[in-house]
Formats: sequence, structure tokens, C-alpha cells
Amino acid sequence: MKALVWHGPNRMTVDEVPEREPKEGEVIVRSEAAGICGSEVEGYLGRMANRVPPLVMGHEFAGTITAVGAGTDRSWVGKRVAVNPIVGCGHCRYCVRGDRNLCPDRFLLGVGAPGGFASTAVVPERCLFEMPAGMDARLGALGEPLANGV
Repeated sequence: MKALVWHGPNRMTVDEVPEREPKEGEVIVRSEAAGICGSEVEGYLGRMANRVPPLVMGHEFAGTITAVGAGTDRSWVGKRVAVNPIVGCGHCRYCVRGDRNLCPDRFLLGVGAPGGFASTAVVPERCLFEMPAGMDARLGALGEPLANGV
């Protein structure tokens, strides 16, 4: 599949990368829209140590689910979703109460794992929000920055 890969400061290329398979509790999202955050600009310039090349950035994205892993609700296939890129461990007290942004083991898709600047991305089921019928994927990609503002 095609992906925009960051190779280090000031170096990005569109590369052919292997498509990943979803594991248990994960889905494949075909990216339809992705935002470019200021943190990605800083990452591109090499000013953020939390990004390690090579990396597929893109933590603000939305798209359509094309496949699900074992143990994942099959009804997700074909649904259009916005993605919450914060991935918590799923087991700590913060994750259990829905505060995965406080999880000590959290990471962001597009920072700690490949993100939405690719044809497809692997996303944990718990990070999905179904978009209303007819909603533009560009609006779905704006869900993450809107949540930061709120």
C-alpha cells in the first residue's frame, strides 16, 4: 500500500509499505481524510523526540472499515468512522473508567504506531466513533483537534 513515510528531519517520501493485518480487537481503516497537525510539522522538522523514523504520521483521520481482526465486532465492516488516536492499555484504572488519555502506557496512532497518512491503518476497536450517514470524512478527521479544543 502507499504511505507517506517520514524518514527524518525534512525528509518524507511516498513509499510502498506492507499492509498490516488486524489483530484481535483491531480493525483496518481505509483512510479517506487526514489532517496535518502542528505537531506533525514540528515532527517533520525533527523537533519532537517522540517520533522515531521511519514513521507513517497522521493522528487526525477518518475513513471506512474494510476488515476486522478476531474477536472484533464484524458489523464494523463498511462503516465510516472517525478515529480517536489515543491508544491506552485498556486495563489500568484510567482506561477502565474511560480516561485513556491519562493511561501511563498510552501512545498515539501516527506517533507511537503507524497512522492515517497511508492507504490503510490498523486501529483498535475501542478508538472508533461511527460517523453519521453522509458526513464528510474531512469533518471526521477534525474530531480529534475539536476534542482538544473542548
